[in-house]
This record gives sequence, C-alpha cells and structure tokens, in this order.
Amino acid sequence: MVVIMKNIWYRRNKFVFDTKFLNPAQVIQNAFVNLEEYSLALKKERDGEKQRSVARRGTRWSRPEGRSFKANFDAAFNMAEQIMGLGVVIRDCNGEVMAVKCANRKCRSSPFIAECSAMWEAMELCKELDFWDVWLEGDAKDVIDAVNRDEEDESRYGHVVEDLKQSLKQSKSWKVVFTHRDGNEVAHHLAKMAIHCISDQYWIKEGPESIRNLLAIDKLHSESVIECS
Repeated sequence: MVVIMKNIWYRRNKFVFDTKFLNPAQVIQNAFVNLEEYSLALKKERDGEKQRSVARRGTRWSRPEGRSFKANFDAAFNMAEQIMGLGVVIRDCNGEVMAVKCANRKCRSSPFIAECSAMWEAMELCKELDFWDVWLEGDAKDVIDAVNRDEEDESRYGHVVEDLKQSLKQSKSWKVVFTHRDGNEVAHHLAKMAIHCISDQYWIKEGPESIRNLLAIDKLHSESVIECS
C-alpha cells in the first residue's frame, strides 16, 4: 500500500510539474516494479552480508583460469524513465581489457529482466568477438541461480531465463558464475553510465576514462594469480 501511495504522489507531481499524465494502470505497474526493485536490492544486501564473513581479498575481481576470458555484466534500472542501463566488460586471463559495451533499452518490467538483458548483451558481445571460452560473471544471484538450474523455469520470467539457457548452449566452454558487488564494480559503473548513453557504445582493447582506475585496482588485486603464457 505504501508503495502504491508513493506512486500516486509521483503521478500527481508528474502532471503538475511536467504536464505528463500517467494512467492508473501504469501507476500500479510502477508500484510493482518499485516493490520488486526494493526486494532485489534487499536480497543483494542480504547476500552481501553473508559474503562479509569471507576475507576481503576474496571479494575483488579475479582473473579467469587458464586462457579463458571473463565477461562481467550488470544492469541499472531507472524506474521513472523506464530505462535500463546495461554494462559489459570483457578481460583476459592477465586482466587486460578486450572489450567494453554500454547500452540502454526501454524496460517496463523489472530489475530481474534488466539483469537478464545484461547477461544477454554479454553473450552477444562474446559471440561478435568470437570468444567461446568465457566466464560470464554477474552479481544478481537470483538470475545466476535461475540460469544454472537444470529444471525448466516456470516462473513469471521463465521464458527469458530459458532463452538465456538456450544461448548458453552455443558454447560448452561458457559458464555463468556469481560474484558480489565488490567483484563487479567495473560493470556496475558501466551500467549506471549506460542509462545516459544516446546510443550503444563500444570500446576495443580499452575503456572509457571513468573506469580506468577501477580496472587498475582490479588488475593490481589479481596479480597474485600466475599470468597465463
């Protein structure tokens, strides 16, 4: 009820200040999205609390094993504008950047769909670059768990999860792994940046200036791992 009242107030302000009218059905839909976004954020926080018992060193980004690549992905969700920002960064086993992508899409559903879309963008970028030995890593545990589950997903967004599973079958060397936020900082920053992008943006062998410090920190932290030859 509180969430619905908040959205009614938002609807009133939108009309008064922006002369934009939101119909009642959209107000209710926004309320459900708000509630799901809050639940997802709360779940991430709880997952983070569980992970704090692990040594801090283990929470940062780590290099993939062997000669694999690692594609980190994340999503940011702007409910007011109904836009999701999607960020992807692919790095090799030495921590060197292979590619970066920022994109935004219209989204009227939920943060869960936004996270699924970020994973989809990561897989598509890997296919475009012909990377087939890849760790796909994100911090949305419910999405990671859903994709890794053998049973058919019959939930509300099951059709989206099943599409991701089918795409994963294109390479036996792709695997989806969970990390918490500290291990996904670069992708998280890219996702927030992507909300404001006018069009899809790509970088090859580098990234935008705003993530270079984060990349350097991740690489420095992972240098205890033996470099691949």
